[in-house]
Amino acid sequence: MASAGDIPGAIGLPQEAVDAIADEEDRALFGERYDIERLKRNDPRCKALRMMCHMRSFRDSPRLERPAWERLGAYVAANDHLQKLDLDDCELDDSNMAALFGTLTASVSLREMVLTRQQGWSFGVNGVRCMAPFLASSSALTSIDIGQNSGIDSECLESLLDALAGGNVETLDFTACDIRSLSALGECALPNLRTLKLGYNRITDVPPQALANCNHLVHLDLACNKIGESGFHAIACLLRGGSRLNQLHLTSTAMNDTDMAIIANSLKCNRRLHTLHK
Repeated sequence: MASAGDIPGAIGLPQEAVDAIADEEDRALFGERYDIERLKRNDPRCKALRMMCHMRSFRDSPRLERPAWERLGAYVAANDHLQKLDLDDCELDDSNMAALFGTLTASVSLREMVLTRQQGWSFGVNGVRCMAPFLASSSALTSIDIGQNSGIDSECLESLLDALAGGNVETLDFTACDIRSLSALGECALPNLRTLKLGYNRITDVPPQALANCNHLVHLDLACNKIGESGFHAIACLLRGGSRLNQLHLTSTAMNDTDMAIIANSLKCNRRLHTLHK
């Protein structure tokens, strides 16, 4: 429900009139195809919202500009039922991220967020930093997919991990970004992390203790990264340390005979791993 104080010239109007003005503004901001009505009315049936911004030709919906992102953030923050927010390919740059997370500072219900494929508009570290209050305050959030974004680098990874430290996140997907170092991972405690996808980055820096805090991982994907001998030692430490890892992806990691021996020796005392892609 809209507030008269949020709409210029609406002070003193009946609530029905205020709502009508807000509805008209929403149509101008979002077009006709987004399920904004259920979201802002806090409809219990609104469990997932997919913006599909890349399909703007559908019903002539406009490109989402800063005011639309600000309002979307406010609606999501006020909603008690939304569990998944899918913003795949929505032209999110740093400016739009600041608008969205300037109003979306917490959510009591959101469990999954998808921010994939921003392509030429990809946000970077400033956009990730805008997420920090939301990430630190949204205890229900368990899954973040931020993959296929060229602006997501090692500094972004560090900022995101700092904001999530000690939280309830279970799945992090950074597939096909521009991450080159995992040093920040060894300094962060994510006690509930089960799935970590880092395939198809440009990771070459994996300190031996990079995975020391990842004993609860079940699925680790480092495919198509030249992680080097140090990276294989980090994985070996994880496998020997009583981890719960049962799926490990190491395809196209430039693994040589020495690296294979490192992993093979670590598996002698590991009974959990059942799938190894190499």
